[in-house]
Amino acid sequence: MTGVYEQGGIWQDGIFENIFVKQNGVWKFQNLHYFPTCITVYDKGWTADAQPAPGVIADFPPDALPSEVYAIYPKAYVPAFHDWNPVTGEPPTYPLTGAPSAASIAATQVRETSYVAPPASALEAAPAQAKGLIQQVKDHNEIENLENAYGY
Repeated sequence: MTGVYEQGGIWQDGIFENIFVKQNGVWKFQNLHYFPTCITVYDKGWTADAQPAPGVIADFPPDALPSEVYAIYPKAYVPAFHDWNPVTGEPPTYPLTGAPSAASIAATQVRETSYVAPPASALEAAPAQAKGLIQQVKDHNEIENLENAYGY
């Protein structure tokens, strides 16, 4: 939330997709990218006053053209994340609507993977794992219901 006293405020929500590098023992930004998903005037709210993504400011031009062009709320967009899931080690998955282009996804997936078959003992644990996965799906649906009740 940003604003100017007695002039108004702006709500803005978005996703940061940053890349860091360590140079001489110091962590630094290599790439800082912010993807706004919703911008609205505070007093009106996003259902009445969804703003478009900001464009180029004439007095402060960018160093380069945008790396991606997309629409924000009420449309949906998911950026191509550069990192894989830290728990599963798998590349990110995307919804069918608003997903990044195949070229964007391919450019971010540079890791090599290899499959190792699970041991026989893992097969015995499969029913319990399936039960846990079913509970995760149910939890996911409950979270979606809450998010839909309180915002997009």
